[in-house]
Amino acid sequence: MSLLVTAPWTAKYDDPISVAAGEPVEIGRSDDEYPGWAWCTDPRGKEGWMPLAFLDATASPPVALRDYDARELTVVPGDRLTPLEEHAGWIRCSVGDRTGWVPASAAQDAELVDLCDAWLAAWTGDRPDHLLSFFAPDAVYRDPATRGPLTGHAALGPYFRKLLARNPDWRWTRRELIPTAAGFTLKWRAAIPVGDTVIEEDGLDIVELRAGLITRNEVYFDRVALLRAMSAR
Repeated sequence: MSLLVTAPWTAKYDDPISVAAGEPVEIGRSDDEYPGWAWCTDPRGKEGWMPLAFLDATASPPVALRDYDARELTVVPGDRLTPLEEHAGWIRCSVGDRTGWVPASAAQDAELVDLCDAWLAAWTGDRPDHLLSFFAPDAVYRDPATRGPLTGHAALGPYFRKLLARNPDWRWTRRELIPTAAGFTLKWRAAIPVGDTVIEEDGLDIVELRAGLITRNEVYFDRVALLRAMSAR
């Protein structure tokens, strides 16, 4: 498994706490934003956030239960990380020869993001068969124009052929991908040419997956601006 960075993160501490198993640790304040972490000081006076689960707080003084380094990673969107361990909202990762912690909210399953972006790209260019290849044979699809669900390739294929032929140059981009137990919820932005005008729409998709194929896709957005532009042509 790899992770794709979707939000930038800049390491906040240049030389934070780093301890070996058995070393004494002074435990300070708890982290309100990330419960389960505490501000700690090592025997050399270095400070930083440390998981309470990595400490024996009953000892006197408290001691580290394992080796630990609080170093964070500076990452930018598009970086691919190898996850090593996860704890209370943070993931320790490696990228190249660097290792450190990043917030879990800054990275997502790279395979899921790659699938989403490839599927969105398939809506452009009038390639209905390519788009259909992302859907399971028994997939259920609906959008504001279908007037109900379409089930299976036999129903989706003709609909996609008409839809993509009318809109070969529209483009869909990922704004936010929210993983779910069954797949993901996607917040997207579309640029839809209508004559000499390009209508921008924001919307939301519910996507469920099975073995890497879409089994359910529901599309939601307000079509008022788009329909108004189309009627004015």
